[in-house]
Amino acid sequence: MKSEYTIQQQEAEVAQVGESNHAMEGKHKQEFGFVVLDGSVLEGGGQILRNSCAYSALLKQPIRIKNIRAGRTPKPGLRAQHLTGIELVHSMVGGKLTGGEVGSLDISFSPGNGAFLQVRAIGTAPLS
Repeated sequence: MKSEYTIQQQEAEVAQVGESNHAMEGKHKQEFGFVVLDGSVLEGGGQILRNSCAYSALLKQPIRIKNIRAGRTPKPGLRAQHLTGIELVHSMVGGKLTGGEVGSLDISFSPGNGAFLQVRAIGTAPLS
C-alpha cells in the first residue's frame, strides 16, 4: 500500500521547523559590529560555519562564531575540512580571519573588499 503525504503530515513538519526556528531565536546577536552566532545550534556541525562565512562575504558583514561543533564528541571545534572551506572564502574576498586553526571553538571573520569573480569581457566567463 502506497503511503500518501497528507496535509496533516505537512502541517506537522511546518510546526517542527517553526519550533526549530523558535529555538534558534536569541542564538545570534550583534557584538562590536560583528554578528555573533552560536555554532552549536541545531546539529552543531560544519554547515553553519560554511554558510555563515559565505553569507558574511556576500553581505560584507563581519561575523563571530562561538561554540563551534561544541556538542561533537570526541573532537569539538574546527576540523581540517571546515577550516579549508573558511580559508577558501577568506582567500576569495580577503579581510581578516581570527581563530582559524584546527580545534578552535571560536572564530571571527571580517570580509574584505575582494570580489568573488571579476569578469572583464563576456568571453572570459563560461555561459553554460
